[in-house]
Amino acid sequence: MRLDEGLRRDLQLRAIHEILRATAEALPLEEILSIIVNMVIIVLDAGTVWLMRVEDATLQTRVARGELTRLVPRSVELPRAAVGHTRALAERPIILRPSDLDPSNPLVGAFASQNVTVVLVPIQAGEGLVGLLGFTTGPLEPVDLTFPITLADQAASAIVTASIREESHAWRERLIAVFNRMAEIVLIFDAEGHLVLFNTAATALLGPSGVGAGDSLADVVGKLQIAWPSGGLIRPEEMAASRVLRDRAKEASEEYIVTAGGRHLTIEARSVPLSMGARIEGAVEVWRDVTVAKEAEEERTRLLRQVEGERAWLQTVIEYSPVGLILVEDPRGSRVVANRHAERLFGRPLPPEGGIDQYIGQIYDLDGRPLARSELATVRALNGETITRKEELLRRPDGESRVYTSAVPLTRGNEIVGAVVIYEDITRIRELERLREEWTSIIAHDLRQPVTVIGGYAGILGREVQRGTLPRRVAGTVEHILTSTQTLSRMVTDLLDVSRIESGRLTVRREEVDLAKLVRGVVERAAPVTSGHTVNLTMEQGLPPVRLDPDRIEQVLTNLLSNAAKYGYPSTDIDVAVHRAGREIVLAVTNRGPGIPASEIPRLFTRFYRARRAERGRAPGLGLGLFISRGIVEAHGGRIWAESIPGQTTTFSFTLPLD
Repeated sequence: MRLDEGLRRDLQLRAIHEILRATAEALPLEEILSIIVNMVIIVLDAGTVWLMRVEDATLQTRVARGELTRLVPRSVELPRAAVGHTRALAERPIILRPSDLDPSNPLVGAFASQNVTVVLVPIQAGEGLVGLLGFTTGPLEPVDLTFPITLADQAASAIVTASIREESHAWRERLIAVFNRMAEIVLIFDAEGHLVLFNTAATALLGPSGVGAGDSLADVVGKLQIAWPSGGLIRPEEMAASRVLRDRAKEASEEYIVTAGGRHLTIEARSVPLSMGARIEGAVEVWRDVTVAKEAEEERTRLLRQVEGERAWLQTVIEYSPVGLILVEDPRGSRVVANRHAERLFGRPLPPEGGIDQYIGQIYDLDGRPLARSELATVRALNGETITRKEELLRRPDGESRVYTSAVPLTRGNEIVGAVVIYEDITRIRELERLREEWTSIIAHDLRQPVTVIGGYAGILGREVQRGTLPRRVAGTVEHILTSTQTLSRMVTDLLDVSRIESGRLTVRREEVDLAKLVRGVVERAAPVTSGHTVNLTMEQGLPPVRLDPDRIEQVLTNLLSNAAKYGYPSTDIDVAVHRAGREIVLAVTNRGPGIPASEIPRLFTRFYRARRAERGRAPGLGLGLFISRGIVEAHGGRIWAESIPGQTTTFSFTLPLD
């Protein structure tokens, strides 16, 4: 139906007015596009009208009306939307008569069999394509493009406005999400200082205290009991937001608040103005809970003070320690810290940067050989070893010191980061020991002659009593003299043995011995000291000959048998067992008696040590027997030890190597 020109113009104006109204009212884009499509149908008497929008480099059909809407493509990629020799819709509208329609074209090819004219009007915003308005009309119908172009401009405006609105909405959603997910507490106040908005983090804090939207700054201060670090409550006008609203400048402060649960929080408050041009619309205040950080800082400060105190204390202990201390501060030994005593032992200052190389040439083995770098206790500790009381010599220009050297690695996790070396000066101790050993040897040696003389004369007197030249009443006296002389002689011999052991001069004269025969003989010869006890001898068959000093081993066995008889219950058995264990022979003597407390066993083989029971029972002896026995056994390359079950048995065992 053809409309007269006046009516057509009137319809066009009304259509444009309707479209402008819809756009102004911010109707949804789909409704605005539908109005545009409907107006094309009414005003231009088009058969089919559709409107497409550019989305992700494709043309997407958003609205289609008319009898041939089934032929309208839903989506067409822009690079394929070329029609004839013209790049689709890039510059100007295109009128395609039936003969111009290419069936293979994805945009309009479906209309090729319909004997219609297709009009395509680009919808452009600036220089970019944002959509396409298409419609069909009769094959020979004249086409006036003025109105379609005007509608395309309106469609462009609607599409751009909708895009801006969609993007604005998306950004608003993102901002709201960020706002609510912020860990910090965000408070927004209006120009009058009333709370108008706060985020989720703020809700958890403000809600239990009754703070809500519409509260004034005074309400917020009162309900949260906001205070200064010094303790006084903050006045509302002192809040950061108040100062921002008043002075229009950024503000920051540290404040304390009390939660509804009574917890005290340290808050770092920062406030900035919300402005619209020169007008202040409000203030944004951000609270960051620094309670944990503040507590951590205070704890760190306290620990630093504690560490400094401990470091000063440790430095004092190290500096004035009676032993030489060297701390190696790195795994290469390039930096050391030495105390005063260490520098005194080495006879010179030991600067930190000199490292361990500065004193390598001053450390010697006991035989006078200078130690190589790899043999130093320091280097061995840096390689992971632990050295305990290794005896060495430290030489300096004015003399030398004999020291015990101990070293231990310092580790961090599995990594060696340094070492601690201790030098204990034993020069005076060794000199005193030498003098004591010398004195013991001299005294024992000088005592031997008069003891021998006394024993000789006592023997003469004994023989005179037997001949009758002396009265019989003196026989007992002579016997006492002989017994005491023998006891004194044994003590002198023990003292000499102790002196030899301590000075390393104890000698053993080895010979091949039938051990079974030797043990039987010792048991028989010890019968006087084991009187009152039955000695049970258990001997493994086929024992091989052993190279040993028979007199010294007899001395050990006799001492163990004497102790077994002395400290065992009366009339109880004594067991002597001999057996082979690998490449050594084990000899054991067991008695039945009160036993020895476990605390005393480690000290049994030290010189002059006597168990408490022996002291209480006043058993004779100097406490040297076990010390001498250990020295003899170790001189043979063996070892000796004791085992005891209090109230039952005590066993002393020693080994003799077959090699």
